[in-house]
Amino acid sequence: MSWHFFATSHGKGVVDGIGGIVKREDFIKIAQKKTKKIILIEIMRTDIDSSKTKLENLFQTAKAIPETLKMHSVKVVDENQLEFRYYSTCSEKKPITY
Repeated sequence: MSWHFFATSHGKGVVDGIGGIVKREDFIKIAQKKTKKIILIEIMRTDIDSSKTKLENLFQTAKAIPETLKMHSVKVVDENQLEFRYYSTCSEKKPITY
């Protein structure tokens, strides 16, 4: 897995723009009746609360990674190691081991 950060759009696309509208229950119900080409799934408050609790527990155990504001390319090397670069094709790599 690798991720490349682009400041102008933060890696977001059309899906993120649609996401703001799709959050409305009425829109979901109407859209499901009007089209079969787009699959919409309503996420219930209980699902969100459950996920929030799981994420909070995960974030409490997450380790900080130094210099993340300077890095724009991250690659998973293995289960315990990440590789950072200032940009995607930069020859200088900075390994981070957990």
